[in-house]
Amino acid sequence: VESLSKIAVDAVLSVEGNESVNVEENIKMVKRTGRGVRDTELIHGIVIDKARAHPRMPTVIKDARIALMDRGIEARKPEFQQSAAAVLKISDADQLKTLKNEDDIVVEGLVKNLADANVNVVMSEKAIDELGKRYLIKYGIFGVEKVNLKDLQKVSKATGARIVASTKELAPTDIGMAAVVEQVGPEGRESIYIRDAKDSKAVTVLIRAGTQQVADEIERSLDDAVRVVACVLEDGKMIAGGGATEIEIALKLREYANTLRGREQLAVNAYADAVESLVKTLIQNMGLNPLDIIADLKSAHMEGGVTKGVDVRGVLRDMLSEGVVEALRVKKQMLKSATDTAKMVLRIDDVLASRTKEEEKEEKPPLPAGLQRNRLMKHMRNLSPRPTGPPPGFVPTAR
Repeated sequence: VESLSKIAVDAVLSVEGNESVNVEENIKMVKRTGRGVRDTELIHGIVIDKARAHPRMPTVIKDARIALMDRGIEARKPEFQQSAAAVLKISDADQLKTLKNEDDIVVEGLVKNLADANVNVVMSEKAIDELGKRYLIKYGIFGVEKVNLKDLQKVSKATGARIVASTKELAPTDIGMAAVVEQVGPEGRESIYIRDAKDSKAVTVLIRAGTQQVADEIERSLDDAVRVVACVLEDGKMIAGGGATEIEIALKLREYANTLRGREQLAVNAYADAVESLVKTLIQNMGLNPLDIIADLKSAHMEGGVTKGVDVRGVLRDMLSEGVVEALRVKKQMLKSATDTAKMVLRIDDVLASRTKEEEKEEKPPLPAGLQRNRLMKHMRNLSPRPTGPPPGFVPTAR
């Protein structure tokens, strides 16, 4: 864990500029299986999942002078009018030889331009044809073809090279520099390493692991770590971890709640309970009982130990002294997102409740006229007084 933490910090410090870090563009992560996690390394440069264009090219170039191209190194193709039928007629062997000689001259001229500029590494976004490979081998130039444009741009940032369209346009300021460019890895799994580049504002974290699942998990953890370190570097602020910040916030909220009355006091106390529940969850994840620990933690904070938190053994310690810290920006964003979510849920609940009340107030449709009359007559009969004595004309019979 310590080695990975150091890699995360070193990666951010390597690409930092004017107290700003662009993690997306300047830090690349590459995963490789078959070795241990301890072999994970930070490369001050770029790793590209490519192999050199031909096996006869050198595998290692020291003091590399790098040219980047968005065009291929290949013979010019004949240009024809699109509206007319394209036909190239060769009547004898001499014409064919002449055509091939012209291709040779063109391609060798492109490669010779590189050699004259002392370029010993060339990377192209397009293909390098067989003639191009042959002349690159002849002049001892390390060539890589069909490189992804994003990788070319990263190489450009790392080495200071500019991407050009043709070797004819190559100027001394277009050439990048690196200590070493080499091909590493077995056949079929080769990679190009560009180490100790001139302007190492782009770095690569080469993740090693025994399985793909472990490599994926390390990549996720390292990505989180790199972004947190970048936040701390940009903001210049961090806070105590281990639940210290949450407990202090909860205590301050309860003090504020005592100055309020009615529902507002209940709401603030409920918010404090929610913040404190984060510490309970942290302690429960350690496999410990949170009741006693939180009580001790509150007592420590009330006595002035505002940076006291809980370590992995459930012991109260000064988190800043122990180096257990968190980025201020991350904590603020966490609380803001949770608060916004709760407010959204309450708003939705209010809308649903108001709709229910409105539906209850809606008037029912009028009944048919005949049914209304029958109900009215029944209601009138229920309202008329009922006789309590015998009906008129009633004569009791003697027994």
